Amino acid sequence: MKRAALFLAIPLLAFVSAQTCLKIEQITPVDRLYSEVPTSGGAISIRGLFSSLDRSNLTTFRFKVTIDDTVPCDNASAIDYVTISCVVPPGLGRGHSITVKDTTNSASFVFNYGKPTITSVSDTSSVSGGRIYVEGSNFYNNVNSVKAFANGQPCTDIQYEQEHKKLSCKAVGGEEGQAYFLLLTQDVAAYSTFNNVGGDGYFSISGVVKNAMNGEPMPDVLLILQSQDPYGPPLAKIRSNEQGIFRFKHAAGPYVLNATIEGFSTFSQKLNVYRDISGTVTEVMMSPTITDNKIRVVLKYGRYPLNIDAHFYTNTCEVWSDFWQMHQKTCPNSTFVTSNTATHGPITMDIGEERGTYYAYWVPTPEANGLSQPANWDKSQAEVTVYGANLPEAGLKFYPSFTQRTWQMWNVFTLESGKVIPAKNPPSL
Repeated sequence: MKRAALFLAIPLLAFVSAQTCLKIEQITPVDRLYSEVPTSGGAISIRGLFSSLDRSNLTTFRFKVTIDDTVPCDNASAIDYVTISCVVPPGLGRGHSITVKDTTNSASFVFNYGKPTITSVSDTSSVSGGRIYVEGSNFYNNVNSVKAFANGQPCTDIQYEQEHKKLSCKAVGGEEGQAYFLLLTQDVAAYSTFNNVGGDGYFSISGVVKNAMNGEPMPDVLLILQSQDPYGPPLAKIRSNEQGIFRFKHAAGPYVLNATIEGFSTFSQKLNVYRDISGTVTEVMMSPTITDNKIRVVLKYGRYPLNIDAHFYTNTCEVWSDFWQMHQKTCPNSTFVTSNTATHGPITMDIGEERGTYYAYWVPTPEANGLSQPANWDKSQAEVTVYGANLPEAGLKFYPSFTQRTWQMWNVFTLESGKVIPAKNPPSL
């Protein structure tokens, strides 16, 4: 009798296993600390029970992964025997389902696209109104799915300045002082405030022109403000004064600031003007024209100045600067030109025939910089410009992306046969 009971139990166990071999327990967007999927979509991790995975060969992937039963979740693959990854398309709203199917079973899990979040709204004229610029996240990328209101009236002519992250619209004037802005994406609301300012609604764009080789101010540099349309005419021109200072006054909008003077490479920088701008954001670093085979790297701190240190590394030598040891050099053909940490930049390095990687990274620790948490590269607006005889006249520009998050090191570029190649992240030494 005992043998018979044991024999009957085996099919029962197999039946239970067949019913529970596929189960989704959690969905987590990659590089995110929360469960909602951003409206831009992106890579997600699906954790659960996937007993039909071939643990000896995870490349043999027999699952079909879909969104709302119809839209493929692209590039589906197994990370390990409890994790599947795929790329979710952009989307809006809540209550979406992701389904994993094998040849006999399926499992589903409900997820939500992120709610819109507003981090800043530009001011506008109380008299005439004007275009308002709104920054944040989860704004989606389709103007037909977005509604905006300012001063209690529809904010019209919505345009994306940066999909999912930044948009603009035309607001009517309102009573001088603080006012409310409302953004709706599929009836999910986000609120913020802005100011109706008196006067003409124009904003100041001011800064200092510096020599990237020594940080000294440069007078008589021609600065030209124009629209970001490459064929647009100049909107304003001015020359820096004896202290290298310049100042424009212009309406809100996206612009390009160019600076030229004989013997130096052209400087070019995009600006989104929706309030007065000054300080490290609008510092203009002019690099003397390069005629030999070296390249010059100029690091600019941006709006979130910290003690960023530069590091050039090869298999045989290094050039670096840190908070404690300035202008260290072991590479025979490369050198630090300047590393002005007292005024947060510029950091300039000339690189000769060596082949390697240039690094910029936070040193010392966040606590030493007076911060309660690690610095965020995406918010910093740090900028690296690389100049060379065979590079564009205004140089190649590199910016950290949001995927850098709070990593200590930003790996900027590598040199391969004299060519500047954007480096992969996360970095490793």
